[in-house]
Amino acid sequence: MSDNLKTLQLIAKSMDNPVIKWAAAEIARLREERRWVSVEDRLPELNKANHFQVRCLVCCKSGGVCEMTYEINTYAKQERNKQPRWKWQGLIDRSEVTHWQPLPPGPEGDG
Repeated sequence: MSDNLKTLQLIAKSMDNPVIKWAAAEIARLREERRWVSVEDRLPELNKANHFQVRCLVCCKSGGVCEMTYEINTYAKQERNKQPRWKWQGLIDRSEVTHWQPLPPGPEGDG
């Protein structure tokens, strides 16, 4: 019997273990939470709770990865300026963002 098959059999037997079940669920949750999301699938949610702006890690068409803010200018006088947009270091960014993901939470404690 191959080592891979033995490993799979051990995993299958251990699935009744609540700790293994919890760990598998936690891994699945973290993978989903930290996956890259295509801007064609969905964009960050903007609402009053996040003051209509969300900081994200983004990937651009050029392949570059950086932090940007996705926001709505709620103070704009013209309707066209109220459209959601990506900003980098406070400037409107015209690069083509292809994917994004939420920033991870900061460290716990006194930091």
